[in-house]
Amino acid sequence: MTFFVQVDDVPKGINAAFIKFGETLGGFKGREVYGVTECIGEKLIYRACVTELYPGEAAKFSLPYYTVKKGQYISTTLHDWRDHLQDFPQLFSKLMELPECRKNTFCLEYYKNDEEAVLMVEPIAG
Repeated sequence: MTFFVQVDDVPKGINAAFIKFGETLGGFKGREVYGVTECIGEKLIYRACVTELYPGEAAKFSLPYYTVKKGQYISTTLHDWRDHLQDFPQLFSKLMELPECRKNTFCLEYYKNDEEAVLMVEPIAG
């Protein structure tokens, strides 16, 4: 299962949220790490998500679950992502401009490791 902390101050609060989340959990080793951005009304909401190391871990921290939708995505891979955080909005914009992209969808970041991140959006057929 995946659980999260929510960031309301997007994009400024994202990095700090991941740092605090990692400190709370004792790090991210052994976990899948995601970021999910959604527009809810007029506001951007970001969820810093991680997989549980054991069932019920989210409850230990009183944190809610989030289901990362499985399936096919339109994606681009970014190497040395820490050096390119400022590029994320532009890369997502380019993905969302593609005709096969579902409009008004969420943006999904999957941090494969310390060097590689996959930025994804839903396709129309997804």
